[in-house]
Amino acid sequence: MIIRSPEPEVKILVDR
Repeated sequence: MIIRSPEPEVKILVDR
């Protein structure tokens, strides 16, 4: 699951 926050350089990878 890929969550993208409003900031272009912020990428959070969540494995659920």
